[in-house]
Amino acid sequence: MEKAVADLRNLSKSLDADNLANLGLAAMIKYEMEILEKTGMYKTVYNITGTEKHLDANKELVLYRIVQESLNNIIKHSGALCITINLNYNESHLELLIIDNGKGFDISSLAGKTPDDKSAGIKNMKKRANLIGAAYKIESIPKQGTTVNIRIDLQH
Repeated sequence: MEKAVADLRNLSKSLDADNLANLGLAAMIKYEMEILEKTGMYKTVYNITGTEKHLDANKELVLYRIVQESLNNIIKHSGALCITINLNYNESHLELLIIDNGKGFDISSLAGKTPDDKSAGIKNMKKRANLIGAAYKIESIPKQGTTVNIRIDLQH
């Protein structure tokens, strides 16, 4: 079953920026969640609040890649059974929450690690968020799960 998930993940990563530009961030995230639900390994919940507002295509691509990295980390490390993604739009910003009910981890254990070990994906997500001017926060509670929170201002 893990191979099936890996194959699905690789297929979804092959989707290019054109698909994202045509469909939008919300639709592409929905697609990712549907792939995970179809494996039968996860219950997925996807919520959108507010009116969807499109960002610059490059910013949407970076956010999408962060979602993919988060989902990849959940699949590889969390042992989660449920994955929730919330897209919260308001007048001034977009908040993206990626939540799992997995085993969690001690965030302080990441300090001082080199980029080639298990913390590389998390550090990469933070760098990507910084590149587009988004705030990035990760919270994890051992035995309860992890939440990735991305907040980006919307351009008017």
